[in-house]
Amino acid sequence: MREDGLPIDSITIAAGVPTPERASEVLADVRKSGMRMVSFKPGSVSAINQVVNIAQQNPDINIVLQWTGPAEVVITALRTCISHC
Repeated sequence: MREDGLPIDSITIAAGVPTPERASEVLADVRKSGMRMVSFKPGSVSAINQVVNIAQQNPDINIVLQWTGPAEVVITALRTCISHC
């Protein structure tokens, strides 16, 4: 759709967090398309950690983490992951 001229700057992946290998493929496609960010919507603490790892491995693209659960869960997970990831 972006190739057709639609002003799309990002995409959200909400059907689970991909493996690091698949995430690299998706992010390569996002870069090629000219989009500036990709958003992941993890459903668990371990998936939050996966998103943080994907972001650390891909510092050249903006990664958004969308969380719809209690704020305490994501804050605790991010604090733990930043200390140990």
